[in-house]
Amino acid sequence: MRRITLLAALSLAALPLAGCFSIMPPTGAAQKQLEHEARAVLARVDAEDPAFGAQLRAAPAFAIFPDVGKGAAVLGFAYGRGVLYHHGQLVGYCDLTQGLLGAALGGQRFAEVVCLESPAATLELEHGVYKLHAQANAVLLRLGASAQSDYSQDVSVLVLDEAGLMFEASVGTQEIRCRLLEPNVPH
Repeated sequence: MRRITLLAALSLAALPLAGCFSIMPPTGAAQKQLEHEARAVLARVDAEDPAFGAQLRAAPAFAIFPDVGKGAAVLGFAYGRGVLYHHGQLVGYCDLTQGLLGAALGGQRFAEVVCLESPAATLELEHGVYKLHAQANAVLLRLGASAQSDYSQDVSVLVLDEAGLMFEASVGTQEIRCRLLEPNVPH
């Protein structure tokens, strides 16, 4: 039991390493590229899961992470940058970090869409950090090439598999940090 507790602590301790990454892409060109990739993911969601696309447009806010990289060998870590939309308008940039613990081995890249379905969840993210707790990867429902999971009544997540091979039956937590654009700054 102590060994499991220690491994869990080490896995979750890796999350603060995300603070070493900048939320904002480093250049205007990188920001435009991220926005373009996010729009492409949104078009893919509309094509593959129109009901989830409609859910996004009805929600107060959603974040799109076009390219999340994940690697694991018992302990795992994932990171990706994304964009935040509020009522369909780009309002900021965000990043996603994930710590994993369990039977996990491999690496993969994927896109993730986080739908914030309540004003409270939207406010929490827009004011800093939103945590998605106790993700149980083994119980995600398969929807063709993607998986969807409800984390709470306020948040739904759609993961679109891109590339890689990952054996995983793990538990972890995701953290999303956000930086809003200045009101009068063009993007």
